This record gives sequence, structure tokens and C-alpha cells, in this order.
Amino acid sequence: MPGPINVSLDVRNFSSGGADGYVDVAASNGATYSYKYTGGSDNHGNVQVMVGGGQAAINVMVGGDPRYSITNITFNPADSQFTWRAGGNAKVAVIIDTAATVASVKYTVIVTDASAQCTVPCDPMIQNKIPSK
Repeated sequence: MPGPINVSLDVRNFSSGGADGYVDVAASNGATYSYKYTGGSDNHGNVQVMVGGGQAAINVMVGGDPRYSITNITFNPADSQFTWRAGGNAKVAVIIDTAATVASVKYTVIVTDASAQCTVPCDPMIQNKIPSK
């Protein structure tokens, strides 16, 4: 089993314009939020895992403002080799990737803003690849 892969997520309750590396997204209340991932395999939250290398744990942490928490993670397309669980507190989630087969899956971390009572979808990729020979 490879060591855990760490991903950090910073969420803001305003538009960024994109020049600072943040991505604008519409929250469930219609307001514009922005988010930025760091860590992962490319320092942008995207993760690559080698098929056959054992189960991988991807630790996702939402930082910054204490009003944000991770309330769900979805996978598109749905794939049974990807699951998630809470990581000990509301700011941490752990994605489990069995890395059994080749796949490219977008994972969407659903962040809840407790102050505005809305959710914010934030989505990078996970790719399971065959090791180079």
C-alpha cells in the first residue's frame, strides 16, 4: 500500500477572477465562491495512482475559514473502487482508491458553508494508471 497522498483545499466566499489559481464556482445558494487545491500528484489536487500498487488513501483537508466543512464526496463516473469516509473531524475526508483497474474519475468534494447555509462543489481528478515498464 502506498503512503497517503495529501490534498489541501482552500475555499473562499467570493469570486477570484482566476489569475490567482482559484476556480470560480456557483454555490447552492447561487453565490459565487472560489476554491484552490494544493497537494496531490501535481500540486493542484489531482492524483495519480498506479494500478496494482495496493490501496491508496487520499487525505483531503479543507483549510482556512472555520465555517467550512466537508460533507460529501462524489465520483464521476461512479466507480466501486473509489469510496470515502470522514477523517476524524469535519474538515478532513479520506478517499480510498483500491487501484484495481485503470480509471479516470473526477472527485467532487462538497464543502458546506455553515454561515451561509449552502454547499460548494470543488472537483479535481483521480487517475489510476498502469506503471511504466
